[in-house]
Amino acid sequence: MLQLAGRRFDELSGGEQRRVLLAQAFCQGAELLLLDEPTASLDPAHSLALFAALAAERDRRGATALVVTHDLNLAARTADRLILLGGGRIAADGAPVEVLRSPATAAAFAVAMHVGTLPGSGAPFAVPG
Repeated sequence: MLQLAGRRFDELSGGEQRRVLLAQAFCQGAELLLLDEPTASLDPAHSLALFAALAAERDRRGATALVVTHDLNLAARTADRLILLGGGRIAADGAPVEVLRSPATAAAFAVAMHVGTLPGSGAPFAVPG
């Protein structure tokens, strides 16, 4: 965040502000991070970097992150566990690939989901349609 040190917070872009707030939470040593759509203003590279930073904090000091997101592919690629909410209730809960393949996911988003895995990493992904 050093490249942003000389700028006022209200002069930063939405994505830069999100990154600063996450860095602040890391500096405070929070054991539990609750993030609501943390990648909403971020480009794909910064979205991956944000989730990589969360994983690093988990590995470094055991921090837990609860992330609310509509980005199923990013969540599936980076999370240990997905909990899908539908109709205000837990519709599916488990390993990312299991949740993506669940009929509850198609029902919650009102579209069929085609699930595959990324070459190399084997991470699951879903394409609506």
